[in-house]
Amino acid sequence: MRWLWIGLLFFFVLGCAAPGYRVDPKQYRSSVRTLGVLPILVDPSLGSDLPRTAELRSVVVDQSRNRAGRMVEMLRAGKGYFDVRLVSAEPEGLFSALVSSVSRQGEGAPPSKHYGFDAGALRKLADDEAVDALLVMIFYDQSRPEKKWSRGGFDYLESEFISLFVSAQVLAPSGELLWELPSDDLVLALQYADFDHAHFNRQDEVRTISISAEGLARSLSRTASQGAEKEEFPLIYQGLFRRVQQSLSPGLLGSFGF
Repeated sequence: MRWLWIGLLFFFVLGCAAPGYRVDPKQYRSSVRTLGVLPILVDPSLGSDLPRTAELRSVVVDQSRNRAGRMVEMLRAGKGYFDVRLVSAEPEGLFSALVSSVSRQGEGAPPSKHYGFDAGALRKLADDEAVDALLVMIFYDQSRPEKKWSRGGFDYLESEFISLFVSAQVLAPSGELLWELPSDDLVLALQYADFDHAHFNRQDEVRTISISAEGLARSLSRTASQGAEKEEFPLIYQGLFRRVQQSLSPGLLGSFGF
């Protein structure tokens, strides 16, 4: 009976240990020995449906600048590559050079953005950086239907709310998708339901309020405190990088942290 359970666990691990890979994990590990990590890119259209568009986008750009170096350190620590290199280039120029198309996907499911890439530009960048593949992370905003509850938990509002999301992909120089996060991560809400305004003004209609640029900056830069020690790296970026690292971990059991 013991060996039966071990066998069942083994086959479960085989089926679940490689989420996100679009090629066989063994093929990935043999072909991607040196990985290039791009600076975090920000979709130029981010914030276009929100007030203070330029300020909100500027906050995301500024907060994301120089963060990808931590991703390089974490992937190097996993020892799954011969080398992991940070691509040193301006994110704004990289987005316009690499991204050739943007489309909305998600029929019958929560919508997300799909980015198409210019294979020629990818090839040139990979050759210039002497890497086998490129890790691309893009912040974008998207409207999705949600149910927002009041703080007391008695009232709710069903509507379209805009949130900040991030996609992450590993691309071959040919443009082939080798790996991606199993689903685009919701980073934080950019809109919320103002139940307090409706309550104190004795009205049924609940307004949808957009986050301020100052509030967005505080949310993206928030760090964690552990006793007398403080982790200076922002929680949102650390959480994203950890999910990418765990999904790209080497070995059969890498996704489980073994």
